[in-house]
Amino acid sequence: MKICKRCNVKLPLTEFYKDSAKKDKLTIYCKTCCKIAENAYHKKNPVMKANRKRKSMISKSGLKITMAEYNQMLNDQNHKCGICNTTMDVPRIDHNHSTGYIRMLLCGPCNTMLGMAKENVTTLKNAISYLNKFNNV
Repeated sequence: MKICKRCNVKLPLTEFYKDSAKKDKLTIYCKTCCKIAENAYHKKNPVMKANRKRKSMISKSGLKITMAEYNQMLNDQNHKCGICNTTMDVPRIDHNHSTGYIRMLLCGPCNTMLGMAKENVTTLKNAISYLNKFNNV
């Protein structure tokens, strides 16, 4: 059992995050208090939250792109999706799955659309024809 330094509640050790820098190897605040503090910080610093999401997305993608290159692409595109031109909160890195070539940044829905169509141009053209056929109905 350990007492949280923020809420002063005695809690099981499982209610604290690990922290190798501390003597007992646990954070001084409980998980609930840590989450409250993190949410308050991100509310005050939305740019930091967006940057954290971007860094996470870049590292998970496995693509060879630096944060500087990513930010340059984002600025070159004026924070707009390469397909629908909407402003993006967390842009996705669109790339050729065969070659790894990075094309542009896309919003989530447009990136998903390409993925669902398996990047097949014929499928996407057929979808456009289909929509045009029923456009006035």
